[in-house]
Amino acid sequence: MPNPYPSRARPWPTAGEAAPSRHLKFPHRAPPVSEGPAPVGGLRPLVVVPPLGPRRSTGGRRRLPALAAMRPPWCPLHTPSLASPLLLLLFLLGGGAEAEGPEDPELLVMVRGGRLRGLRLMAPRGPVSAFLGIPFAEPPVGPRRFLPPEPKRPWPGVLNATAFQSVCYQYVDTLYPGFEGTEMWNPNRELSEDCLYLNVWTPYPRPSSPTPVLVWIYGGGFYSGASSLDVYDGRFLTQAEGTVLVSMNYRVGAFGFLALPGSREAPGNVGLLDQRLALQWVQENVAAFGGDPASVTLFGESAGAASVGMHLLSPPSRGLFHRAVLQSGAPNGPWATVGVGEARRRATLLARLVGCPPGGAGGNDTELVACLRARPAQDLVDHEWRVLPQESVFRFSFVPVVDGDFLSDTPEALINAGDFHGLQLAGRLAAQGARVYAYIFEHRASTLSWPLWMGVPHGYEIEFIFGLPLEPSLNYTIEERTFAQRLMRYWANFARTGDPNDPRDPKAPQWPPYTAGAQQYVSLNLRPLEVRRGLRAQACAFWNRFLPKLLSATASEAPCTCSGPAHGEAAPRPRPGLPLPLLLLLFLLLSRLLRL
Repeated sequence: MPNPYPSRARPWPTAGEAAPSRHLKFPHRAPPVSEGPAPVGGLRPLVVVPPLGPRRSTGGRRRLPALAAMRPPWCPLHTPSLASPLLLLLFLLGGGAEAEGPEDPELLVMVRGGRLRGLRLMAPRGPVSAFLGIPFAEPPVGPRRFLPPEPKRPWPGVLNATAFQSVCYQYVDTLYPGFEGTEMWNPNRELSEDCLYLNVWTPYPRPSSPTPVLVWIYGGGFYSGASSLDVYDGRFLTQAEGTVLVSMNYRVGAFGFLALPGSREAPGNVGLLDQRLALQWVQENVAAFGGDPASVTLFGESAGAASVGMHLLSPPSRGLFHRAVLQSGAPNGPWATVGVGEARRRATLLARLVGCPPGGAGGNDTELVACLRARPAQDLVDHEWRVLPQESVFRFSFVPVVDGDFLSDTPEALINAGDFHGLQLAGRLAAQGARVYAYIFEHRASTLSWPLWMGVPHGYEIEFIFGLPLEPSLNYTIEERTFAQRLMRYWANFARTGDPNDPRDPKAPQWPPYTAGAQQYVSLNLRPLEVRRGLRAQACAFWNRFLPKLLSATASEAPCTCSGPAHGEAAPRPRPGLPLPLLLLLFLLLSRLLRL
């Protein structure tokens, strides 16, 4: 039976072997390119809030910390930075592989595209069935680059869904080669534009009655990420809570979010459309795995959380899921979207940087896109960070565009109008009578490789929600294993009922709903659940005033009027604002003061 983890002989060491790092390490190189395998209702929201501790930081030299969900290429994405809280909003909308023969009916599934063969994986407390690398779209290569995804055509015979497939082409963080804190977020499979695959974990044997489904969307600033990362291993949560778990790849960077608004050749937001197509696939096929298509909970972190929020805001996505979890991100972040003018400026500048003719009023979009499609994928990756109007700690190059289609208006305007699946953010939700739950995540893992002074990093609640501490060889403490079980139960309870509290344990400390008056939230750490009030009200008031000024000083929202360099020329350097090192030093100092 193929090993789903080809970079190591077995997913976990056997008795007597040295315990590995909790995540894989990869060499200082971009992964090779692969051409991909051959086929063989009523809505109620919930809010949860993790930590305000340091988040992803660069950890050294002149690389000063920045808000991790909003950082330039020289600041590693999932490394801790000093000030931003892990914000999580939950909204309720109305071991090794064991060899199994194909005769095992639990590992053979019929979906609309054809037959699938999965494999049985061992979790510490028993087996799960895994179906890895299931194609849900035609490969978006060649003339399909920049276009919306097309559903996968049926395949003959039985397709082996026994190993993760390629990672979508993306920027690879090489700032600290070999350092676990950055490498754990880098691609662990080959890079390819043929990357639209999803994965399904389901209890073994298959549930006899429909089971709630959790669908994961990874973060990565809309320019990186992969569903195959070890930290997203779905076996532990599936085995512990008996849920079905699905994760998908989606296009990132220019491949997923380059936009020439008004053009059919590059309409933009195709990465979000990849996600939507995966959700449609879940609705059509998850019942074959024992999942309940009428009980689907969408959850994501950072840019994945922003993506979840955008599906809440986009009418065509409604009905594809029923509850949602936003971890450490929101659709109305200033880094999460751009307008049509700025989107076109960035696309045109990227074309110039790689030697393509201009488009738009002075050119031809069709010729421009044809030229971009002919360029090697790595050329686009190498130049995409040079399209930003100014080097900034709060901007990414290619992100969702407010196009009047997927997003009819800016997320902020839609939220203020209450136009997203009956939901609004925390305070508005509570004021309108919706159930809202809030938390702050405060536990720093004992295995964390980042320095102690960085506190609880952005993104490091994920390993507990996915249950990695249950694997003994990863060397978490017994208390952390218990903590992970508690978090998995909260998330699974929410997926089942829309309430994180466990109805089977009424004597356990209760997580109270958040209201605009009481503003109650809980702290999630190794100690018993503690209820608090007024989550950093002073700090929030300060940042509501200070952050816009910082954004204004470090990046300009005004479209650039320059035409960009000719092929072979250096990218123009925008007018500097305040010195960036000084701004970041001030940012760091004020962040630390606010945490006292």
